[in-house]
Amino acid sequence: GPFDVVFAATRSHLQDLNHIAPALAQALRERPALRLTTFLNAHAPRCLRLPNAIHLPWMEWSRYRAFVAENRFHAAIAPALDTHFNRARSISKVHDHAAFGAAGIYSHQPPFDHIVTHDTSGLPISKDPEHWRVTLHDLVERRDKTLNIAGGGQALSRSLGDMLRVRNFWVTELGVE
Repeated sequence: GPFDVVFAATRSHLQDLNHIAPALAQALRERPALRLTTFLNAHAPRCLRLPNAIHLPWMEWSRYRAFVAENRFHAAIAPALDTHFNRARSISKVHDHAAFGAAGIYSHQPPFDHIVTHDTSGLPISKDPEHWRVTLHDLVERRDKTLNIAGGGQALSRSLGDMLRVRNFWVTELGVE
């Protein structure tokens, strides 16, 4: 059956997607059951305008939250080039991917390589576009692995989002009680 992948990001991450877009397009052509969803509408890379790719328009927060609650994906991708912007990223993609029930695939760099455990709570991989294509093929073929990684990502998200843990982080970070 179909294997659904989401790129849950705005145009601010378009440069990152553009880096892997040709390899992603190749994977989509090689595997028609592989389906991609983005929120880039007309801004999606040309090579990703394929029959098995849907490029939804940007959504206001309340509509996006409803979309997340109503939709599930097998995998979610978060490619990231080594830029100042990406080095300052938060862990929000881990939470986004968990909310979609998806196995997260991340560029092997901060903050993901410090919190995501390979093959357990996600897949931090190299920036090599071919590695992204091969990883998607592997997940399509090994759905049990995909499901296990997705479950591990959800457990990681729950742990990272634990209110007491978050409070303690900020108390320590801000030096207040």
